[in-house]
Amino acid sequence: MPFHVMIIPTLGCPANCSYCWSSEEKSPIMSIETITEVVKWLKSLRGDNVTFTFHGGEPLLAGADFYMEALPLLVKGLSPRKIAFAI
Repeated sequence: MPFHVMIIPTLGCPANCSYCWSSEEKSPIMSIETITEVVKWLKSLRGDNVTFTFHGGEPLLAGADFYMEALPLLVKGLSPRKIAFAI
């Protein structure tokens, strides 16, 4: 069974669109400990493939350091499952 998991690394966004409730550019960034907990949770479930979609305000505001640490944790932690990422 495939899984689709949405991860919201930050609610921050610089766009300040009138229709959006999350425009705080300085919103906190998800901790790597939370990513570790996601891995633990998914390991306990049966399934083959996992697609992670990074969403939120503007998910790229989490920064390169966040993704350089989080993506390998997700891939290695859930091996041998096939992992895909989307933004």
